[in-house]
Amino acid sequence: MTQSELIILNLIEIRRRSIKLWNGLPEKYYNWKPDEKAMSASEMIRHVLEADYGWNIIINHGDMTNYKTPWENRPFINVTDELEFAEPYRKKL
Repeated sequence: MTQSELIILNLIEIRRRSIKLWNGLPEKYYNWKPDEKAMSASEMIRHVLEADYGWNIIINHGDMTNYKTPWENRPFINVTDELEFAEPYRKKL
C-alpha cells in the first residue's frame, strides 16, 4: 500500500468513526460545551466537515486569501442534514 493510499484509508476510517459518534449524539446535546471557551458539539461537527472544503483548496494550491465557506450563515439542523450538505465537498477532496 502506498503512502497516499494509507492517508486516504485513514481519512475514510476517521470519518466513518466520526459519523458513528455524531449519529449517536442526542439532538438535545448539539449545543453542549465542555466549557464556555469550547466549541459546542454542533460547532465541532461543522468544523470537521467544513475542513474538507478548505483542505481541498489548500491541496490544489488554491487562494485562501478571500476564503469563504459554503456553510456561512447556514443553520445547523441535524447531523444527517450536515452530512448531506458536506458530501459533495468530501467527494471532491
